[in-house]
Amino acid sequence: MVTRLGIGGRASFFTEPLPVTAPEAEPQAPAAPGPLGLGPPPALRLTPYPGTFIMRAEVPARVSAGREEGGEGMEIHAKHAGGMTFLARGGSNHWVVMDSDPAVGGDDAGARPMELLLMGLAGCTGMDVISILRKKRVAVEGFEIRVHGDRREEHPKAFTNIEIEYIFIGRDLPRHHLERAVELSQEKYCGAAATLRAAATISHRITIREPEEAETEQVRA
Repeated sequence: MVTRLGIGGRASFFTEPLPVTAPEAEPQAPAAPGPLGLGPPPALRLTPYPGTFIMRAEVPARVSAGREEGGEGMEIHAKHAGGMTFLARGGSNHWVVMDSDPAVGGDDAGARPMELLLMGLAGCTGMDVISILRKKRVAVEGFEIRVHGDRREEHPKAFTNIEIEYIFIGRDLPRHHLERAVELSQEKYCGAAATLRAAATISHRITIREPEEAETEQVRA
C-alpha cells in the first residue's frame, strides 16, 4: 500500500504494484538511539510483498507503551524536534513527522496535522472496505481513496465538510458489493469517520474505472 500525500486538505492512498527491485539482505547494524530520547527505533527487515514489488517492513516487537488496538483507549507520544517540527508515534511503534509551511515558521519537513486527520480517515475506511471486499471475494485491480475537506476561515479552522471518493479499478466489478462495503464502513466500522462526523458533514461517492482508464489518468497526473 502506498500513501499519496496532498496539500490543501487533500489526501489519498492507493494499492498498486510499484517498479521497485527488492534489495539483497544486508547485515543489520546495532540499533541507533532514537531521536530526542524517545528510545531506539525498531529493527526493520524489508521483504518483498507477496505477488508484487512493493516492500513491507516487519517490526519484530512493539517498543512503545501504547495500549493495544481495540482496547478502551489509545495513546501517542509527540516530541518537539525544533522549529515547528514534531515527531510522534503510538502503540504501533511507527514514527510520523509533522511540520508546517515556511510561511508560518515551519521547515516543510513533514505532513500537516490536519492532513493527517484526512489521511487517517482514508486509511481507516479504506482498510474496512478492502477487508469486506476480500470476504465477499471481490477482486479489484486497484483501489484509491481521495478525500477533500473544507475548513472554516476563522480559528479554530475545523473541517466543516468532508467528501470521500472511493475509486475502484477493475473489470465487471459488482457495484452493489462495492456500495455495501462502503456503507458498512461508514455506518458501522470506521472509527475515524464516526469521530469526525461529530464535527463535520461527511459525504461519499463511488467511482468505477476500467484498468485502461485508470492508466490514462495516472499518465495525466
